[in-house]
Amino acid sequence: MAAQTIVEGYAINVDVGEVNRRIFLNNSSLGLYPTIVREREKQQRLGAGKWPAFVWAAVAALRRYPFLDVRLSADGKEFSRRTPFVFVGNNEYLMERLTIGMRECLDKGQLSLYMAIVLPGGDYSDWL
Repeated sequence: MAAQTIVEGYAINVDVGEVNRRIFLNNSSLGLYPTIVREREKQQRLGAGKWPAFVWAAVAALRRYPFLDVRLSADGKEFSRRTPFVFVGNNEYLMERLTIGMRECLDKGQLSLYMAIVLPGGDYSDWL
């Protein structure tokens, strides 16, 4: 289908986003998520299945990964947070049942932002 779209010359406008002065089309992640993905892919190259590799990667990342101190700027407002991850997506992500990660469109001029909150006394290293 993608090849047919290219051959027919069909084009649409899509939004782009920016995180840390880097442009992205789909999404940008900081913190735990990209670390888990890299480790999962490493474990898969070593022969583990996707889900066992994911569990291994998640546990390894949660045991060693520090929290991020992030400063966000949007709509002329700035705020700071401490979080293990930041996920910025191009337009609003649907987060219901089987539609996780789907979007209605890519051209509304919006970004979606997801972060984990840190509870007071937030050292979670003893959870694992």
